[in-house]
Amino acid sequence: MKLALFFIFLLLIQPNQLYISPKILFDDRTNNYIIEYEIPTKNAGLGGLTVDENNNVWFVEINKSKIGVLFNNFTIKEYQFKINRTAKSGIEYIAISQIKYDKLRNSLWFTWSPSDALIKFNLNSLNFEIYKIDEKDSGVFDVFIDGKGNIWATLLFSNKIIKLEPENNKIEKFLIPDPLGGPAILTEDKYGNIWVTLAYGRKLAKLNVEKLEANTSKGIDLFENFDFKNVFYSPVGIFYDNKRNLLWIADHGSSSIYSFNPFNLTWKQYLVYQSGDLYSLINYVKMDSKGRIWFASHIGNTVGFLNPEKGYVIEFKIPTFNSTTLWLEIDKNDNVWFTEFLGNKIGLIKSFGEKYEILSNINKININSGQTGEFEIEIEILIEKEINATLNYSSIYLTLKNKIEIIPEKGNILLKNGTKIKVKIKYYDLPQGNYVFLVVFKSPKMIISINIYLLVNPKGFEWFSIILAIVIPLMITIFIFIFLRKFFYKK
Repeated sequence: MKLALFFIFLLLIQPNQLYISPKILFDDRTNNYIIEYEIPTKNAGLGGLTVDENNNVWFVEINKSKIGVLFNNFTIKEYQFKINRTAKSGIEYIAISQIKYDKLRNSLWFTWSPSDALIKFNLNSLNFEIYKIDEKDSGVFDVFIDGKGNIWATLLFSNKIIKLEPENNKIEKFLIPDPLGGPAILTEDKYGNIWVTLAYGRKLAKLNVEKLEANTSKGIDLFENFDFKNVFYSPVGIFYDNKRNLLWIADHGSSSIYSFNPFNLTWKQYLVYQSGDLYSLINYVKMDSKGRIWFASHIGNTVGFLNPEKGYVIEFKIPTFNSTTLWLEIDKNDNVWFTEFLGNKIGLIKSFGEKYEILSNINKININSGQTGEFEIEIEILIEKEINATLNYSSIYLTLKNKIEIIPEKGNILLKNGTKIKVKIKYYDLPQGNYVFLVVFKSPKMIISINIYLLVNPKGFEWFSIILAIVIPLMITIFIFIFLRKFFYKK
């Protein structure tokens, strides 16, 4: 299999450089949460970002054919490259350019879907090397560097994964064995397997690297989210959590983050706040050194983190309205960086070490379907500074709409460290199923919430129906087996 390869060398003697002042967002008191750095090029169309060995932040400017860097002294440089845009118009806003730092080669790799290309930027020579993919409108999307230094990339629309070994120019393609597919973001587990989200097929794919065969699907396994199939819409972001041996997945079709255990094949759902019925569209997830799962909320216009063990979520509102934040990265000091596509800014949440927690004495409730009743949970708030907030609830499950009620109702609450609030939750004739909802405390600058799991058991006659549905087919199968056995084994 061949991949056309050519090189472009650009002399960048005087790259653009600009000193910039940050716009700072303060919370209700004095603490600084988010800093925004405006990009000097207007309407740059910021894509993915990465952090190099020196904590410099690199990013792609999709509209301007540039990459830029925000140095750790808070100056910006931009580097222009020239390549014809040969793919269909608009593809760059779906297969959005991603960029990764390659420590082994002291280089950057980024995808360029407008030209069906992978591009390498050498940080020593400041030269670009362009690797042209031999498929038009492939939708080359994510790029990933594995533990051995191999370069992997997803072809969103061609439904393939490519692997590049740069030193010997060896290129291989692997076919996703799902007709919808749509390979999006890549990660690697500690065993050297490559995992990828299938944004259109609503699945995960695992590439067993030692078993792969080029131009086939051999060695690729698919994993479906059966537990949450009806609300698992468009998985995009993914990474492997070595501490917990879990995969974390962002659903860009809802307001959910999922964990997946690849050993026992179990899924767990965590919700992020959404306003009314409008999904927040969680696009990307990463983990910091403390084990917190950070995420970018596209429509929610927040960046926040999940504490998986305690089930609470802390979100910080981005000061720029409709910033279109999709991608984030965490540097070695636990600073969280993110790009704003429409906001035209780089955002920063400095290493967040403050104490903001929300705890509940009950996280899981069992009730029976068809009943009306109420239960009470006690919420404890542990925070360093007082916050004026409004109590609410949020869920992606439309079944819960008008079926549960939070008491006390929406209203202002002054949250202090150690504040304990008893919340009554009324429910009305809920159908059988498993649901998740959030108890939410919302302030002008941040959102604090906790996941509550609601398990609604079938009614008595529903249990009887379920048993009959299992037992009767089983009895018929046994009867047929006995009959056929006697028929074929007559003496």
